[in-house]
Amino acid sequence: MSESKIDLGRVSSIVDVLNTRASVQTDQPSYVFLSDGAEVNSLTFAQLQRRARAVAAHLQEMKARNERALLLYPAGLDYVVALYACLYGKVVAVPAYPPRMNQNLRRLLAIIDDAQPAVALTTSAIFSKLQSRFNQVPILKSIQWVITDDIDLGQADLWKENRANEETIAFLQYTSGSTTVPKGVAVSHGNLMYNQAMMRESLKHDNDTVIVSWLPMYHDMGLIGNILAGMYNGAPCYLMSHTDFLQKPSRWLKAISKYKATFSGGPNFAYDLCARKARQEQLEGLDLSCWRTAFNGSEPVRAETLRQFAEAFSPYGFRPEALYPCYGLAESTLFVSGDVVSKAPVVTTFDKTGLEEHRAVASGRIQDGVTLVSSGKPCLEERIITVDPQTLTRCDEGQVGEIWVSGAAVAQGYWGKPELTDETFRARLSDTKEGPYLRTGDLGVVFQGDLYVTGRIKDLIVIRGRNHYPQDIELTAETSHPALRPGCSSAFAVVGKETDRLVLVAEINREGRNSVNMNEVVESIRRAILVEHEIDISTVALIRPGRLPKTSSGKIQRSAIRSAFLSDSLETVYQRQFVAGQPEGQPRRPEDALRTLGSLKDWLSLECSSKLNISHHKIDVDQPIACYGLDSLAATEFVISIEESLGVQIPIDKLFRGTPSISELALFLYEQLQPARPDHSETGSQNIGIEGRQITPHQAIPSSYLMKNERSDIDERRTREAFKTRSPILQPCEPASRALDVAA
Repeated sequence: MSESKIDLGRVSSIVDVLNTRASVQTDQPSYVFLSDGAEVNSLTFAQLQRRARAVAAHLQEMKARNERALLLYPAGLDYVVALYACLYGKVVAVPAYPPRMNQNLRRLLAIIDDAQPAVALTTSAIFSKLQSRFNQVPILKSIQWVITDDIDLGQADLWKENRANEETIAFLQYTSGSTTVPKGVAVSHGNLMYNQAMMRESLKHDNDTVIVSWLPMYHDMGLIGNILAGMYNGAPCYLMSHTDFLQKPSRWLKAISKYKATFSGGPNFAYDLCARKARQEQLEGLDLSCWRTAFNGSEPVRAETLRQFAEAFSPYGFRPEALYPCYGLAESTLFVSGDVVSKAPVVTTFDKTGLEEHRAVASGRIQDGVTLVSSGKPCLEERIITVDPQTLTRCDEGQVGEIWVSGAAVAQGYWGKPELTDETFRARLSDTKEGPYLRTGDLGVVFQGDLYVTGRIKDLIVIRGRNHYPQDIELTAETSHPALRPGCSSAFAVVGKETDRLVLVAEINREGRNSVNMNEVVESIRRAILVEHEIDISTVALIRPGRLPKTSSGKIQRSAIRSAFLSDSLETVYQRQFVAGQPEGQPRRPEDALRTLGSLKDWLSLECSSKLNISHHKIDVDQPIACYGLDSLAATEFVISIEESLGVQIPIDKLFRGTPSISELALFLYEQLQPARPDHSETGSQNIGIEGRQITPHQAIPSSYLMKNERSDIDERRTREAFKTRSPILQPCEPASRALDVAA
C-alpha cells in the first residue's frame, strides 16, 4: 500500500499506528515467525489488531489499566500480541523473559521487585513450568496470571477504546544490567514515535523496507529497532529466535536472502560469529545484495570485524557500504546516532597516549594506535555533547568526555527512582546551566563532527594514573592465543597495595579446554597485554565456554564478574596469580654482589624478582628478562635500583634493545664495575659488548634521571620518555623454559 495514503504525522501513539495499518494495509503481513528457516506462524495487520484487542479486553475486565504487566514469553508472535494488547489496554508492559532452570530467576525477581506488576501475561506451557516454583517463590504466586493462548478472539468485540497520548507510558524497558542492578526505563508513546521518526530519517526506511530480526524480543534493539520499526514503517517483519541464530548463524543470512530483507543487524559479535562460523556449504545460493542497512550497535563496534565480515560475504553480494555502525541506549528509547546509509563506515586511528589523556589525536600509526569506528551523527532536533564528568563543563571537539544527549526521544526516567532520575535524566552544565540532558555514562569524543564511543565511565581502568579501556585489553587478550573465545573476556581492576591491579577473566573454547597448556595460554595473555598496554597483569582466570555473565543483549557484565571474582565464586578451570608480596630470600648487600660474577647474577636475580613479585627461584638467568613481564615502570624501577645500589649508569635505550638475560646484564655490569684497564680511555669511550652489539657508557641515562626522593611518586610521563623507543623488552618472546607458577 502506498505510503502516501498513510499520514503518520497525525498519530500520537503506536496504537494509532496499528489502527491505521490495520485499516489501510489490512491483509498485508505484519509479522512472520521463522523456526529453522521455515514459516511457523504469521499475522496480517488486521489479524494482529483483533488478537491484541481480545487480550486487551480481558485486561480491561481485570481493571488492569495503568498497572504494570509482566510479559513472559518464548520467542514468537504471542510476545508481539501481548505487547500490543497492553498498549490497547493502557497497561504498562514490562518485557522480560521466562527463566531457564535457576539461571535467570534472580534477574526476573529483581524486575518484579522493582516494577511491582499486578498482572503477568504468558502461555499455558510457560505457566505450568512457573507454577511449580510458586511455593519456593511466593512473589510469583501473588501476581494475577493471564494465559493469553486461552483467550477467545471474540472478546475483541468487547474492547473499549482507551486512547493513549504522547505522555502515556507504553512500557518499562529494563536496562541490561551490565554495570548495576536492572532499572526500569519509562518509555512513553511520544518517545517511541519520535525515536521511530529519527530512525526512519537516519536509516532511510521506505515503502520497500523488509526487516529480518533474530534479536531478543524483550530487548530494546529487538523490540523497538525491529518489531516497532516494522509497524511504524508498515514493513513486513520476519522474526526468529536468537537461539536459532546462535546455533547456526547462517540461518540469519539465509532469511535475509530468502525474504529480500533490506534492514537487519545486531551487536558486533553477531558479525564476528558469522564471519568465523558460516561454512561455504551452508551459504550456497546466498544472495545478500538486497541488504541495504546492516546496523551494528549495542557493544563496541570493531573495525576488524567489519572488514572480516565484508570480505567473507562480498562474494555473496554483500556491499561494505551497507555496514551501519550506530549508538544508542534504553534511556534514550533506543537510537541516538548513526552513520550515513550507503556510505562506508568511518574508521579513525587515534594516538593511544592521547586517548589515555582524554584527547583524540588522529594518528597514522595503526600498529601502536587505537582504531575506533564512528557512530555517526544525531538527526532531527536531537543534540549530543561531551562533558567533563568531574567539572560538568562542556568538552571541546577532540576532548574525551561523558556523552550527554538531549531530545524528545530521551525517556521519562527510571520507574520509582526520582533521585536517580534527576541525576541521570535532568543533568545541566555547571557553568551555563544548559539542559536538561541525559547522562549516558558512556565516554566518547566528537571528532570532525562524528561521535566516537570510547568506553564506559564505570568500566574505565585506571592504573598508575593511566586510563585503559577494558574492551581494548579484552581484545588484546582474546587475540593472544587461539584457545580463547572472541568476545568472551572481561578486564577490570581490583584494589592493590600501591595501585589498582588488573584482572582478566576469559572463556577458553571447547576445543582447547582439554588439549592446550593452560599456563601457556596465561603466559600469552600476560605478554600480549604487557606489550600492547604496558600493564603487568595481576590475575588471569580461565573459565568454561558460556560461563561469562552477559546481559540479554550480549553485553559483558563486568561489574558482576568483578564481584564474583572478589567473592571467589567464579567457576574457573585454571587461575594464575601474580600477587604483590615479598619474594623468597633476602637480597644480598650491594657490596657482596660485586665480589664475583656469580654473586652479581644472584643479586640481580633477587632484584628482578622483587620487581616482578615472584620467587627468585623461578628466574632463569639465561632467559631474556622480557619473558618475565617487566612493564615500563617496573623496568625503570629495576634500573634505578641497580644504579643507586651499585653506583653505575645503565644505558636503558641501548641495553634493553638487546633483551638481555640476567647473565648478560651481569656481565655488562661486572665489566663496567671493574677497575679501569689500560685500554679504557678517560673520556669514557670504552665499548661494552653484549651479543655482538657495542654500547658506550656516554649513552647511559644518569641515575639522577629520577631522584631518590621521587621514587614513591614516579612521574609516568618521564617513565614513558625513558622508554620512548618502545624497546624489545616490551615485545613478545618465547616463554621461559621454567614456567612461572602461581606466586604464594
